[in-house]
Amino acid sequence: MSTLQEPSRFNRTSAPQSTAVANPAPPELPQIAAPKKPVVEMQPQERQPDEIARLRQEVERLQNCLIQMSVQRSSFVPPPPLAREKGNNMQPFLMLIEQRFRKMALPQELWDDKLGENLDGDALQCWMDLKQSGRDMTDWTLIKQELIRCFFTVDRKALIYQLAANKWTGVYNTYTANVSRIPARGSQLSAED
Repeated sequence: MSTLQEPSRFNRTSAPQSTAVANPAPPELPQIAAPKKPVVEMQPQERQPDEIARLRQEVERLQNCLIQMSVQRSSFVPPPPLAREKGNNMQPFLMLIEQRFRKMALPQELWDDKLGENLDGDALQCWMDLKQSGRDMTDWTLIKQELIRCFFTVDRKALIYQLAANKWTGVYNTYTANVSRIPARGSQLSAED
């Protein structure tokens, strides 16, 4: 063989070709060995029935667990959604919601936020005013009293009677506080009353 390279079809200005072989012969592949026999021998036949009985008991136990789990899931029915309250029936609504929170084992600190989710209209506005006023919203009795006070309406005759019963005692602050507190608990009175 001569060491001279054959002239290329490309022009001579192209890069010179290397003399090394580009694709060497593929290396030999390793021989695939036959699978080995398991090290552990088969158990003697007299021990197999004991093992089968143990496995059957395990299968029964697992089946019972699955049945029990499916029964528990099917028996759990979420409570019906509580109607949203606008303020018309605040006292019965608060009693129902309190019972529901107790059944849910909800901590009393979270009752405030859950209550807000069930209020609409004027009741929601009253609840938001309470929250923004800086009151302790974890004190459930206070929140109940304030919400009931917001929506407790007294009939017109009872309001007039309460205003008439508010006698002047000479203490201006007490008299005006009572006058403003009485209509706040009930419906609006007309100017002539």
